[in-house]
Amino acid sequence: QVLVAAAAEAMLEEAAAIKRKLLGEGAVVGFMIDQHMPPGRGLAVDFFNRPASTTPAPAVFAITTGAPLVPVFVERLDSGRHRV
Repeated sequence: QVLVAAAAEAMLEEAAAIKRKLLGEGAVVGFMIDQHMPPGRGLAVDFFNRPASTTPAPAVFAITTGAPLVPVFVERLDSGRHRV
């Protein structure tokens, strides 16, 4: 388990370095985020009057690179399709 955790952490660090490089070059980078980050990895926030843990990553990347942060939402339609 320790080896798997170390490998996962290394992959996250490599992905973060790639995102920082791309943002520095003016590229568009997407983040797919959700609630319930693992303990110690997220920020506790009030989400519709319920506690949730979410990632600070998009804000950190925006602050450290100067890139704009543009939220995008996906809505599932009754037809099974999605609207962005």
